[in-house]
Amino acid sequence: MSDELPLQSFEVHGYRGIGHLTLPRLGNVNLFVGLNNAGKTSLLEAVHLYTSKTPRVVLAGILRERSGFRPRFSSDLEVTAEQVTAALDSARSLFYGSFAGSAADPIKIGPAGADGNALTIWLPWARTNSAGETEDALDLELFIEPDSPLIQMSRGENTASFSVDWFLRRFGVMITGVKQRTSHIPAHGLDAARLSEMWDQAVEAGYAPEVEQAIRSVVPELERIYLVGDAAAGGRSLYLQLQGTPRPMPLTSMGDGTTRVFGIALSCVRARGGALLVDEVENGLHHSIQPDVWESLIGMAERLSVQVFATTHSWDAVVGFQHAATNSPSNGMLYRLEREQDGRIYAEQYTEKDVAVAARAQVEVR
Repeated sequence: MSDELPLQSFEVHGYRGIGHLTLPRLGNVNLFVGLNNAGKTSLLEAVHLYTSKTPRVVLAGILRERSGFRPRFSSDLEVTAEQVTAALDSARSLFYGSFAGSAADPIKIGPAGADGNALTIWLPWARTNSAGETEDALDLELFIEPDSPLIQMSRGENTASFSVDWFLRRFGVMITGVKQRTSHIPAHGLDAARLSEMWDQAVEAGYAPEVEQAIRSVVPELERIYLVGDAAAGGRSLYLQLQGTPRPMPLTSMGDGTTRVFGIALSCVRARGGALLVDEVENGLHHSIQPDVWESLIGMAERLSVQVFATTHSWDAVVGFQHAATNSPSNGMLYRLEREQDGRIYAEQYTEKDVAVAARAQVEVR
């Protein structure tokens, strides 16, 4: 699978808190460890933007999640100067050093050394003055026009605009009918409605046995999974039939670990042939099942040709990853991200052998 990886290497320039970061080599399964504010989530966002077929929609979701801005989805909404300012501030926040003064340098995301194939993001209205500070090149009032460009992005010969109007009034618009090759699981996981939808898709595609086998890493007695109810009559619920129990158990009663693994397995199916991104992969998982969960994930990713990118704070997750990667033909890669005093982030690469030595010696690499 290594010759068919979506990303053999990766480089980020100017995205959020990452001034410049190069990952010279990536594996089938990649785990990123580091303290809070080390850039792990920003790195996942950058990978998501690059690997998605609809980066504009992904960027909208990132802005919504990060800024807390909630549009009112109204075509006749009167746009105010305050709302335009909020949009401009959200756009600035994407750029490294934006709050220190400069957001004029474009973001570049893509394989290391492949500038021609990078995803480039820039602010068409931002200029840098003689003091190196960013100034708005246009009068604020002009941004109230619906088609005023807020953000622009390009990759190769393709260029797309992200307008102020789209951000303020149609922020939630999604592109349907596009089969994504990237699945992203945030730290807080996926909600019940999303899990039900993804289970339907997995069943339709013939991958229900794969998902059920993954669940057995945390619920060995699982027989099968059911989706009960009618979406039109108030929603549907997921149930698990366990050996020796007369009635199925609702997924919500099985604990956070089961729900987490279920979401990871479903997302892996959705991302087949592409990339799976998991933020804080250890959330909800007891340390005793980490090796089994990693073994299940790595095996599933190998069978479905999925490249995995995951972040963690947990030493148990690192040890579980090392144990599973050592026993798998997949190429596992560990990077430790660390922010220096001057704010720059660097990545230290560990091979499977390095992680195995650290695990045996109980030397933490977080």
